[in-house]
Amino acid sequence: MSFVHFIKLLLRNLLWLIMVPVVMAGTIFHFTKNEVKVYSSESVIYTGIASGYSLSGSNKADYFATSNAFDNLLSLINSRDTKQEVAIALLANHLQIKNFDPSLMSAASFKELKKLVPDSVRQIVVKSTEEETVTALHDYMASRENNTIFNIINSDNPFYSINTLDNIKANRINSSDLIKIAYQCNDAVICKQTLELLEQSFMRKHRMLKEGQSESVIDYFEKETHAAFIRLNDAEQNFMQFNKQNEIMKVLQKPGTACVYGRYSFIPEPRYPRWQLFMLEKMRNVIAAYRHLKRPYLNCLGISMGYVKEFGLRAGYITKNVRGDDGRLAFDMMQYGKIAAVKSPGASPWTGPRTLDRDGSFVQAITNRVVREIKRSYKMLSKEKPHDTKISINDN
Repeated sequence: MSFVHFIKLLLRNLLWLIMVPVVMAGTIFHFTKNEVKVYSSESVIYTGIASGYSLSGSNKADYFATSNAFDNLLSLINSRDTKQEVAIALLANHLQIKNFDPSLMSAASFKELKKLVPDSVRQIVVKSTEEETVTALHDYMASRENNTIFNIINSDNPFYSINTLDNIKANRINSSDLIKIAYQCNDAVICKQTLELLEQSFMRKHRMLKEGQSESVIDYFEKETHAAFIRLNDAEQNFMQFNKQNEIMKVLQKPGTACVYGRYSFIPEPRYPRWQLFMLEKMRNVIAAYRHLKRPYLNCLGISMGYVKEFGLRAGYITKNVRGDDGRLAFDMMQYGKIAAVKSPGASPWTGPRTLDRDGSFVQAITNRVVREIKRSYKMLSKEKPHDTKISINDN
């Protein structure tokens, strides 16, 4: 076919070439000019279920527990109760609107709402605040079946019905911590508002469920804490009574005294007869009297010491695990008063000889202690220089 023949063919059929596209375009326009536009909105929520840290600091995920947690969340989002709450909250929000505002809803939606809820019902359910309006809508809907609000919520209304909210799609994104919620309706602003109200509703419900699970655990620990406090208080009262009966409190109450300490005795065991332990105690008492001259704090042990609470709080706590922490506390309290010794036999508590086991035998225990005290005997003739007991290191 030549070019000239092609041009003649176009001119011969020019009318059809123009009419067919025009007719098709007109037909499409006619049938779609009143079609309702649909707007879509999506929201992504981070849950922290799969990768969140536990109280133990571990982020190891349990597949079945994680899957179950996500199923619970999705069931909560898709539940009828949640959607009814969202529908009522959305209706309450819109009933508060007195004049048309394009930032809250479209003009068509506003006109439809005016027709949907008659003034007689508005006077009953519309209150001064949105929260009060929500409560009034719930009460009105529950008052009897087939009333205006009940019919709206259970109808096919494009905004305020449970059936419409069934179009909300919630899914977990792959194996991540994310949940995507999607919704479509013919009003862009209402579409966004619906998703926001849904998020608020299901998050509040989920938080309430978690708090309910935690209550039993919290109650358990509160009861255990209370029981432990009672036991601790009883032990403290017994200790106070012991101190009163054995002169410790009498000495501690003397002016200028910040801390007192007593002696202690060992409970005999088959491998450590009482006569051996008695010899060890006498040798220890001699060493303690020597230490008391310049460094009495070295004799202070938690088992047999007492101090003025105010001075102890001023001195502060030893925050690291270190041998001799009670002696460090006594050293710090020497700036507030002296350390006194109580030699009364009745002020001596009893303890097991487990510290001797580290030496292997009784003879070795005595030998090690004698050698150690001889090595530092010269040092015991001078006072310890002031230093920070919270960070200092023990002498060998």
